[in-house]
Amino acid sequence: MFIIICAVCIPISGFSPAYLLNEIITRLGRNAFLILSLLIPIMAGMGLNFGMTLGAMAAEIALMCQSMEIDLVIMDIMMPGLSGVEACAEIRKFSTVPMLFLTARGKIEDKQQAYLSGGDDYLVKPFNVERVVKTLNRMKTEANENKSDNNEEAAVISNSEQHKD
Repeated sequence: MFIIICAVCIPISGFSPAYLLNEIITRLGRNAFLILSLLIPIMAGMGLNFGMTLGAMAAEIALMCQSMEIDLVIMDIMMPGLSGVEACAEIRKFSTVPMLFLTARGKIEDKQQAYLSGGDDYLVKPFNVERVVKTLNRMKTEANENKSDNNEEAAVISNSEQHKD
């Protein structure tokens, strides 16, 4: 189906097939390089359990967050279907998973929308690897503290319920 769509739409677009192929390869190569060479070793070294979905639509990320236990979400604002901001707002309806926006959009309005939708942090590409490491470490620490606070609350509630008898 993809091949049929490409065969029909490439001539309609007015761009040469060589130009389109060059753009696709350049973009895939650039993004794959960033993810594979920078983020995977960082997250693996931090001891995070992670899976990576490349090219996912924002709605797919929201569904994954709902059906799986996820430690951290890193997403772009500009995604197919729902924007990353819309996906973040949907995820916040049922999850407190830490969310980092890693995007090329650096306008103040974009950052405000990301934070208002429930995003925890926002980094603009090109990014400094040290900054990403510090941000992920902070987010991991905060998530662990929140989990331990919730466990303490549960212990306090269960102890108070036992004393009612």
